[in-house]
Amino acid sequence: MRAYCLVVDGSVIGEIRRGQVVRVPVHPGRHQVRATIDWTGSPQVTVDVPAGSEARFRVEPAGNALMVWQVLSLTGWLRLTFEGVASGPEA
Repeated sequence: MRAYCLVVDGSVIGEIRRGQVVRVPVHPGRHQVRATIDWTGSPQVTVDVPAGSEARFRVEPAGNALMVWQVLSLTGWLRLTFEGVASGPEA
């Protein structure tokens, strides 16, 4: 499986593969998050991260290879789901 790029506030900050968990430190405040692969990816998600907390997301395919319209779209191939904010990295 290929890796998805993780984009925070317009900058690629890392990659994630199926089944992986990646922790990315960010300053407290509002952030724009997106997952991409090649020219396509997920819609952008806005999240407010309080100090001492972490925002949790899940990235997965949004459909299957037979859904051609998703491949042609800039934001239709991946699904980025905000799963909530937890206190600290061990929560």
